[in-house]
Amino acid sequence: MSDETDTDVEQADDSPMSLDTRSLPMRATVLKLMSKSPLHARHALLHQTDQTLSQRLGTAEHALLLGGAEVRIADGLSGKSDDAARSIRAGEPIAVYDGATRRGKAWDSFAAENAGKTIYTRKEYDQAKNVIDMESSGCVLVTKSQHRHALAMAESVKSNARARAILEAPNTVFESRIDWTWAGRSWRSTPDARGFRWLADLKTTKSADPAEFWRDAKRYGYDVQMAVYRHAIEVTEGVRPQTVYIIAVESSPPYDTVVYEFSERRLDSGWRKAQEWHARWLDCERRGVWPGYADGAVELDWHEEEDGELEVERAMANDNGVRAAVNW
Repeated sequence: MSDETDTDVEQADDSPMSLDTRSLPMRATVLKLMSKSPLHARHALLHQTDQTLSQRLGTAEHALLLGGAEVRIADGLSGKSDDAARSIRAGEPIAVYDGATRRGKAWDSFAAENAGKTIYTRKEYDQAKNVIDMESSGCVLVTKSQHRHALAMAESVKSNARARAILEAPNTVFESRIDWTWAGRSWRSTPDARGFRWLADLKTTKSADPAEFWRDAKRYGYDVQMAVYRHAIEVTEGVRPQTVYIIAVESSPPYDTVVYEFSERRLDSGWRKAQEWHARWLDCERRGVWPGYADGAVELDWHEEEDGELEVERAMANDNGVRAAVNW
């Protein structure tokens, strides 16, 4: 998947007792955010975020291919209904407007009376409640268009001979949760597919082109994620997967699928980063200190060559380097 989703993740509320990160199992998707800061990683662990419309596409493709959750088309699913569902779940103050349009005296009066509240129309609110009810039953909700895309993506993976051989290998285990311990810290990992001495994960991407996909793998820390998965299997089963795959499928036509096999060098690098970030995470938990990007002032500067401004200045300058007068 483009973004790993653990459907079994507990979500902490904002009460003081729940803000102890040690009450929740650690996950690879959280650890990867240590590349930003401990503050970002801590927030991700304590507050499970709702999926966006684009993220649902990858989840639907995943479910159609590997089974598990039911994929259903939700009437009226939109960004606004998602926003309303998020507000309802968060317990934000909400006002529901029954008027036809957000203008006129009736709207102005309603908005004034409900200042400080998030206002949704009756249609948006009802759609949001429908989304919440359906998702609570374990369904993956998509629009009609997304459903067509997800079906095409799943068929692309099935039509790729190498991907099919991996996913249809005898005794393959799909999405089996692993509860384990690392340095005394509880962990939870859910690889997409694994067999004897191999491990694979599905990823949705804009481009599966080998000349470009490595950027996605680097940006999203796939090496760290898969190295952690491999370690989890070794710790719990006593067998270390020798081959680690990423099955990347494009989210738009022609929905090309490419199977990538991690080099041992890249997995070793990912494991070193995982160890470093985990040690820092444990230190943050011990001290109760969660730094962000930076504590002090950061110098703001950049090179004009990066955005072409220097070339523009040169083109508009005299031979002596003084900017020429320009008549528009």
